[in-house]
Amino acid sequence: MQGGKAVATKDLELIGITRRFGEFVALDGIDLEVGQGEFVAIMGPSGCGKTTLLRIMAGLESTTSGRMLVKGRDLAAVPIHRRPTRLVWQDYALFPHLNVFDNIAFGPRLGPHVPSELRKKVLEMADLVSLEGLLDRRISQLSGGQKQRVALARAIITEPEILLLDEPLSALDAHLRIRMQGELRRLQQALGISFIYVTHNQNEAFSMADRVAVLNKGRVEQVGTPEAIYHHPSSRFVAQFVGMNNLFSGKVATVSEHYTEIASDNGPIRAVTGSKSPRIGETVHVVVQADKIKRATAHTSNENRINAILRGREFAGSHNVYLFDLPNGNEIKIVSEDEPGSPPEKLSGSPSDLYFSVRDAFIIGFQ
Repeated sequence: MQGGKAVATKDLELIGITRRFGEFVALDGIDLEVGQGEFVAIMGPSGCGKTTLLRIMAGLESTTSGRMLVKGRDLAAVPIHRRPTRLVWQDYALFPHLNVFDNIAFGPRLGPHVPSELRKKVLEMADLVSLEGLLDRRISQLSGGQKQRVALARAIITEPEILLLDEPLSALDAHLRIRMQGELRRLQQALGISFIYVTHNQNEAFSMADRVAVLNKGRVEQVGTPEAIYHHPSSRFVAQFVGMNNLFSGKVATVSEHYTEIASDNGPIRAVTGSKSPRIGETVHVVVQADKIKRATAHTSNENRINAILRGREFAGSHNVYLFDLPNGNEIKIVSEDEPGSPPEKLSGSPSDLYFSVRDAFIIGFQ
């Protein structure tokens, strides 16, 4: 308690955020909380509503219904320029007629800063984002990574309570993108403020975020740590969107304390029985990660076996991705770290015996 008032424990609360455009529902009752100084990534396919949600947080888009609280304060009546949020655009939205210094200083010049204080603050921001020595350069003279840093400095110099980022790395090449991921995470920890980062790239989300929110068709499918989202997807959509998972569908045949047996089109599959058991006869999905399925001639009693036809191989540098056709016509993928220099396998359509452990299979899709 401070001064008799409760201190807000959350930087952001979205409560039932809904946005309709005529008959189209872009966002459908979004609930999301961001803790103090948390890095949250909002991830989903194109058209899922993530950019609309970010624009609502920035004050650029209105809601049809719902509330948005920043540190317990309702922002419904707060104009954009007075909101404690700043948005870093996908294309950076820098001013080409201004140099780096003036781009960074643009926001504070709208406020009550005197020139000497402003110059000191711009120099501090330039140091924070590694732009020393570039303050006199024109925007056209900068690389993609340098433009990204200018956009960040221009946003954070205004001391926002929450920084919003709309796919800011999408225009960068792969090498620079990876480097900037580390710099963004370092910057967020140095500032100690919440970052909300919109992306369709799961590698970006998983490498930086404390938690990830997965959106689909305007709804939140799952919120959790990167590890929880990757290893334990809670819905069919998340399982297919995240990582490289294989799904087998069928009806529950038997349930025991240790495992549940599912009757699928590809034969019986046994999966771990979790804390909550499905009902016999219920239709469920079994999720198995691509690196958990193996090919071998010897099997144990604790393994699932599936017959498949080898169809193709994708070389991915440190590993290979093998594609198989199942008897029911579905496709599955296997990730294999083959021996260096081993010749690629002939894709002759030969049958293969596949297996995976019961402990590597888990069930989703039941109530």
